[in-house]
Amino acid sequence: MYGCVETDLALQGTGLPTRPPGNSYVNTDYLLVDESDLVDTWRALVGARLAAEQDVYDIGSFIQTRERRRIVGDYLLTYLDQIAGRTYPDSIVFSGSDYDSHGYPSDPFFALIPHTQKTLKANHPAPGGTCYTPYRCLLPGGLEGVLVTGLAISMHRDASAMVRMQKDMHNQGYAAGVAAAMAVENRCTPRQIDVKSLQKHLVEIGNLPESVLSDADSFPLSQADVAAAVARIADGSQEREAVCKALAIVLSHADLARPDLEARFASAVGDQRLAYAKVLGFLGCPKGVPLLIEELRGAGPWDAKVFQGVMAEYAHLPTPIDALILALGYSGDRRAIGAILERLAMLDAETTLSHHRSVASALERLGDAAAAGPLARLIQEPAVRGHAMTSLEPLYDRPVEKRRREGALREIVLARALFRCGDCERLGETILREYQRDLRGLFARHASAVLHGEGG
Repeated sequence: MYGCVETDLALQGTGLPTRPPGNSYVNTDYLLVDESDLVDTWRALVGARLAAEQDVYDIGSFIQTRERRRIVGDYLLTYLDQIAGRTYPDSIVFSGSDYDSHGYPSDPFFALIPHTQKTLKANHPAPGGTCYTPYRCLLPGGLEGVLVTGLAISMHRDASAMVRMQKDMHNQGYAAGVAAAMAVENRCTPRQIDVKSLQKHLVEIGNLPESVLSDADSFPLSQADVAAAVARIADGSQEREAVCKALAIVLSHADLARPDLEARFASAVGDQRLAYAKVLGFLGCPKGVPLLIEELRGAGPWDAKVFQGVMAEYAHLPTPIDALILALGYSGDRRAIGAILERLAMLDAETTLSHHRSVASALERLGDAAAAGPLARLIQEPAVRGHAMTSLEPLYDRPVEKRRREGALREIVLARALFRCGDCERLGETILREYQRDLRGLFARHASAVLHGEGG
């Protein structure tokens, strides 16, 4: 699997460093490169050389991808697992990090997390922390005799930011090496090794806490625990970390949580009622739609962008207004069309990209033909249209290159929404076909998936 190709356009940023004399550390993020696409990799390597200036001694020989192809293993690690503090019987790595993502997240969780003045100014505002990786994530489903390590393990793309740091990769690789040696010594497959023996060794050398030896899978939680989490997500007296953990529990136990969510929405007032309405909307429940529409129409101008990091300046988290729009889209209730189209009319090429993404995502989920004309008018604005890259260009590690990827990300999501809302004079289809010829693999593959009817 790779990203969320059919349903979303998201990939962590890619670096390709130059080496000016005297520099001892270079960390870059100015490209979006699909490392499985040879044309895209060639485009990046040649484009960076075309942009090289006189003070550059050398250019990296490998693109620095932060997100790559991943296996579908015996277990799929998710970001909700991480934030909820899930434990496993086969944990082999204990990781710790800020949520250092270099791209848009995909899970609705990111639109629901509460923000404070401190987190709005933070370099990494989404919650991070510590988490475990189970051994099963290294075992490809249906294959024997194979272990997969690094960024290719079985995990949702949102989970990678918590486990991709260098020390955690070292510890994961070490655990995999020991597991492979155990398989050889015992003449068995990696799936058949004694995982407890592996864990005991990792505890002895200090890589894991002793508690993993008695850990079980902490999911699914009990009905009482889920009900307590439902209560916490709208409790203003709770610390942000506790609310985020409660949200992760609720979203990962949606069927168990929904009756309690509906009951609390019915009796709540003010901000608590709105919090429950948003969660219900994301779960496909329309009960809070009238309140969400009222809040959206009363929200005023667009709110400020929520930066996700200095190096991911284009990949903003959803804002509170974005959350209202997205919740309405996920609800599937077409009563929301009018209010969302009013927001569409407030978009232009200078508007924060997260607002374009939220409006486009909501409209395509509702799939109403009434959105086609307004979407077409927006796309045809000069600065919105025409960002496909169909020929080699110099690729500079400068703001101009970062703005260029932002233009393409905006155009293609609007074209996708237009196409899925019935299109207007085949404009959406025309733009998607332009992106099929884009040298950037991410855009070409996504355009093809949409045109072939995948993920709609």
